[in-house]
Amino acid sequence: MFNFYKINGYIYNKISNKNLFINQKYQEKILEEVYKESFQENYFSRSYCQYLCQKKLYKQNYIFLNFISFFLIKLILLFFKIFSKKIIKEEKVKVLYFGIEKTIPKEFLNYERKKLENHLFLTKKDIEYFENDILKKSKKEYYFALKVLLKMAIYRYNIEKYSPEIFLVTSEYSWTSSILTEFCEKNKILHINYMHGNKWYVIRDSFFKFHKCYVWDEHYAEIFCELKAFEGQFEVIDYLDFIPQINIEIKELYNTYYLQIDETENELEQIIAILEKLRLKTGYKGKIRCHPVYTPKKIKNKIPKEMLDEEKNIYHSIVKSNYLISKYSTVLYEAFVMKKGTVVIDDITKGIEKYNSLKELGWISGYKPHLMLSEIIKEDSI
Repeated sequence: MFNFYKINGYIYNKISNKNLFINQKYQEKILEEVYKESFQENYFSRSYCQYLCQKKLYKQNYIFLNFISFFLIKLILLFFKIFSKKIIKEEKVKVLYFGIEKTIPKEFLNYERKKLENHLFLTKKDIEYFENDILKKSKKEYYFALKVLLKMAIYRYNIEKYSPEIFLVTSEYSWTSSILTEFCEKNKILHINYMHGNKWYVIRDSFFKFHKCYVWDEHYAEIFCELKAFEGQFEVIDYLDFIPQINIEIKELYNTYYLQIDETENELEQIIAILEKLRLKTGYKGKIRCHPVYTPKKIKNKIPKEMLDEEKNIYHSIVKSNYLISKYSTVLYEAFVMKKGTVVIDDITKGIEKYNSLKELGWISGYKPHLMLSEIIKEDSI
């Protein structure tokens, strides 16, 4: 099946500069400007305003993106006008999902479900809808229109093949989401979102509207509402529902450091030294757990073998920890929910400024019970 989705992703990642820790007042200024100049209460406007926020925030090379997108749109539309074939239907699947399976709300676990397939298809009506209701209104922002077209084509392919009743996604960050909610309505399908991961104030996640959006805490709903997402969509679910029953024998506790995406070799040396200081103070050995996706091999290879946390189950690692230390890992929130160990926020390796910035942006772990790593080390040195 014709697939431009990977091409789009490749282009975007090559020129993308996605900083998620930008000053809140600066972001609020952009949000208010976009709201006053462009917002209307409809699905297209919500998607377009979210796009404008991201465009102003990240300052990517949108001239190049729009140039490439103009030709890709023409090519995709031409292809489906000439070569479009019917999709072979398979057995009906009630829920098609895109996102992390671990955090799917429990009410969907008993339904037959299948992962959304990344193939494209468009009907004649879809092309007319896109040309008249999306492309003409997009003010020559062709990259905005291209992403909508790609997502719409993916949804159509899955609709034709599986006849779903629900699209269950983790897409609050995508400017296509609100238009896709309208697209789902036209096809009598529910468009439901569940959280992609930990969130704080970033206007990347602004203006979106789903039929329902599940969040882990009222705190997140408040942040999204500040970002002008549709207020009537939120439902709070208990994060404990995602955590399996842990029945293991705990022979030894550790002070565990959870790496993120941005540790340097110098910072790793600091972390190792800090864990040794904590061992002398608490009597618990130090462990370092790599991020399952983002820790570079060169960093992992520099972790002493005896300090490498290789527990296959993250929750086994949590229950075996005395101190759970990180800069901003979701593990800190999970430990709070599980009531296991002591949450410690690292304000040393990146400095107190990173912590203050995150707390200003509404990072939830900054508002839950925790200790500061600098204070523990300071006490240790007295």
